[in-house]
Amino acid sequence: MPYANIIPIASLDGIIHVSSKVLPSLEGTLFNRTSPPFADPIPVIYNQAIQAIINFSITGEPNTNTSYIVLQTDLGDGKWVDVAWVVWTATTGTAVFAMGGGVAGANAFQQTRAIGTAPGSSGSNQIPLGGRLRFTGKASLGASASSSPPNSGVNAVVTVTVTYKLMGLK
Repeated sequence: MPYANIIPIASLDGIIHVSSKVLPSLEGTLFNRTSPPFADPIPVIYNQAIQAIINFSITGEPNTNTSYIVLQTDLGDGKWVDVAWVVWTATTGTAVFAMGGGVAGANAFQQTRAIGTAPGSSGSNQIPLGGRLRFTGKASLGASASSSPPNSGVNAVVTVTVTYKLMGLK
C-alpha cells in the first residue's frame, strides 16, 4: 500500500553504448562496450523512439575542432540514414547534448551527407526508426601554433560517452 510520505528513489536508467572513446579522425561506428549489453548495432522493435545523452570532452589545445556524432538507422540492409546529429566546435572544456529520434510523422529526404563530412550544424530528420541503430562520429582537430611547446595541439583528443534509452511511442 503506497503512502503519501514515501518518495521512491530514482532509478538509474539508460544504457552506456560508448564509454570515454577517443573520437577517430575517420568517421566510424563508436561502440566500445565490453560488458553487457553488447548490442551493436542497437536492435529496435516496432514503435520505439530513442533518447541519447552525448558527453564530449577535449584534452590538449587545438586551435580548431569540428567533432560530431550521428545517430543512424537502417532496415537491416546496411543502407544507413541520418536520424539526428550533434556538432561540437569548442576548443576547450566539455559539452553535453541531448539527442532524440523516432517520431511518427511524414517526411521525405535524400541522404546527402557523405561519410566523413561533418553536418553543418546540429539537427534531425523526423522519421520513425528502422530496425537497427548505430552511433558514428569523427573529430577533426587543428594544431595550435601558439601553445607551449609549439604545436602541442597535435596531441589533442576529443573523447565521447553516449548513453541511450529506447522508449515506446505514445
